[in-house]
Amino acid sequence: MDTLRAEIAGHECVRRSKTVEGTMAQAPTASPTHIVIRPNRLLSFRGMVWLFLAYLGLMAVIGLGFLGTGAWMALPFARLEVVVIGAVFYYLVYRHGDDH
Repeated sequence: MDTLRAEIAGHECVRRSKTVEGTMAQAPTASPTHIVIRPNRLLSFRGMVWLFLAYLGLMAVIGLGFLGTGAWMALPFARLEVVVIGAVFYYLVYRHGDDH
């Protein structure tokens, strides 16, 4: 057990991390760092519309499947889910569409 502790304490990574920690603790304070967070715009407006339409189609197929089995109470919840997802897409496109 003591041999293992000696190996770990003498390992190059452990010595390097001790040096880095000591250097960072003694470093003078620098000016504040400003971080700018920007959204990742992988989809254009047209892409968002196609994604929403695909989602709408998928929910329609699932809802009709439940309707076909007699579980008609699933339809209002599917509609609610589509409305919520549509509101989120609207928020992303119109509220944050000009964030660059």
